Amino acid sequence: MNWIKAKIKWILTAFGILGIATAAVIMGTTPPILEHLQLKAPKERILIHKTANDIRCDKHGKECKNHGLMKKYWYATNNKLPAKKASEVIPNSKANWTEDISARMHNKFVFRNEKETTSVFLVGYQMTKEIATGDWFDVEIATTTIDAFNQQTVSVLDRFRAYATVSTFYPDPSVEVTTVDGTVNTNGKATWTAARDPVSGDVATDDGTSAYIYAENIASPNLYRVSRGYYLFDTETIPDTDTISSATLSLYGGAKGDNYGDSVHIIQTAPVSNTALAVGDFSLVTFTSGSSMTLVDYIITGYNDFALNATGLTWISKTGITKLGAIMGYDLNNTDPSTLDNRNYAQMSMADVADTTEDPKLVVTHSSGWTPIIIDD
Repeated sequence: MNWIKAKIKWILTAFGILGIATAAVIMGTTPPILEHLQLKAPKERILIHKTANDIRCDKHGKECKNHGLMKKYWYATNNKLPAKKASEVIPNSKANWTEDISARMHNKFVFRNEKETTSVFLVGYQMTKEIATGDWFDVEIATTTIDAFNQQTVSVLDRFRAYATVSTFYPDPSVEVTTVDGTVNTNGKATWTAARDPVSGDVATDDGTSAYIYAENIASPNLYRVSRGYYLFDTETIPDTDTISSATLSLYGGAKGDNYGDSVHIIQTAPVSNTALAVGDFSLVTFTSGSSMTLVDYIITGYNDFALNATGLTWISKTGITKLGAIMGYDLNNTDPSTLDNRNYAQMSMADVADTTEDPKLVVTHSSGWTPIIIDD
């Protein structure tokens, strides 16, 4: 029995030691990093990194040995690079060229005078621009151990901040807290102008599981109606200093009608409230297309992906609510669907569908505030 008690005591002691060690890890009490392994720049200035073989050769380069894996990283130095003169970049140049810094790239200077443009490409040298300030800096390369790199970049998110982050956003279902989705429409108008251009619509809906957008003339002599979709997303979690490289609004399709060849267009909206739609929101839209899809291509059993163009990307807010919408091409272009029974419409699921499997969604790709560099090895 005594040996059993001794074994139990040993096990408890071992667990106690492990518990202390675990607590130390959780509390972040890691040993200090040796000076030669410390990062050459704050983690915010690390542009990209990779795991590489640590191969060292003797001074004659004849014998080389692989010492295992290491972390190799590229970082923005504090050496700022203002606009250059040609003589500073081109050896023995006396040309009176000034740099067009707006055309500068990670490895290229562009010089201009009244008659000529000259580009100078750099070999083995790179630069990067800080997006927030517009300032350019030298890029240098350094190495450290994998453990030292991971310790100094703190978290998985920090370790991969040089790579693009993909964020997905949804509107709130009813009852809304931050954002809303829905439609505002006009009905039964005698003229196209009365249906498309009033200050207020007739009906606002923001609690349905599906909705229609349309631009139609559905009866004789005339019975015009227009419906517009509104999709709001809380995108303020995107860091202010990040660069947005792409964004896609996805709408889960339902029924559609395309009697006379129409398209769905993504626009910017500006409803008065972020959490409820009103008939007065009907006219609070822009008529600039941020993306489009023909009704022929619009599918009714899955997501329709609208990749935002350069204009559409400017509508994404990094400080608050992104306000998008969808309208028909006849509505966008102010084209009177004068032909009787001209049915042009698209149905899509809304946020009040259970779960988020069919909700409107906005997927945004963004990255930290530095222009990209290229690594060849």
